[in-house]
Amino acid sequence: GADKLNREITARFQKTYEALEQEGLAEKKQLVALHQQRVQAELNDKKRHAMEHYMEVLTDPQADAMNIMKALKHYIKNEQRDRMHTVNHYKHLMDTDPSDATVVHQQTLDHLHIIDQRIQQAIDMLNRVPNYEQKVRMQIDDYMKQFHEIDIAINDILAAKVDAPKMKELKTEPTTTTTTT
Repeated sequence: GADKLNREITARFQKTYEALEQEGLAEKKQLVALHQQRVQAELNDKKRHAMEHYMEVLTDPQADAMNIMKALKHYIKNEQRDRMHTVNHYKHLMDTDPSDATVVHQQTLDHLHIIDQRIQQAIDMLNRVPNYEQKVRMQIDDYMKQFHEIDIAINDILAAKVDAPKMKELKTEPTTTTTTT
């Protein structure tokens, strides 16, 4: 009698505990998704403002190479922040929820490809200022070289797909030199 009652109470408690644990995990996942949306919205807002400023500078007859360079660097830096956030989120998923990482792998690749395209389009807009295009393009090419090591690390992370032991080795963040603009 008492043993049976004890087992029933324990089983009921275990079932309740597991249900609460699942509920907690679902809430955490929802909070992380909301956080991701807000961070992405903030990044998109900053990129939009940076692009608007860059476009204003490109159409300003008083703009010189330095103003154009500063505006373009600011835009690229915002795109690079988006890139790092995307990769760090993916890396976190690989470490904590490999099944989710597998689901978002292609989406991550697509997002990074779009970032690359937007950066290239912004650089290509220099043809609107032929007097400064060559000078600014050379300086931007040098500026972009600082992101080369990051690109290699990103490619390693994405090539690893979901291989948790390898991801533990890649824990170190690549560093970049930040220039104030």
